[in-house]
Amino acid sequence: RRNNYSNTRRLSNGRSFRAQREDIIKRTVYVSDIDHNVTKEQLAALFNGYGHVLDFRVCGDPHSRLRFAFVEFGDENSARAAL
Repeated sequence: RRNNYSNTRRLSNGRSFRAQREDIIKRTVYVSDIDHNVTKEQLAALFNGYGHVLDFRVCGDPHSRLRFAFVEFGDENSARAAL
């Protein structure tokens, strides 16, 4: 007979990962339609005024109108304030 210890452990790790992911999502703000004249430094300065920024990513083509960003804050309240 096989014990189910490893299977149970795998399930609990999955729940833990899911909970961490949900926490990150609650602390992350999506910013759309960023003008190409706005720099990453300007955006970072703006969002640092709302709380501690853990991660900041500007995505898309820097020469097109399709630029967006993800800003991850240290806590959920800072993300709410930024919204």
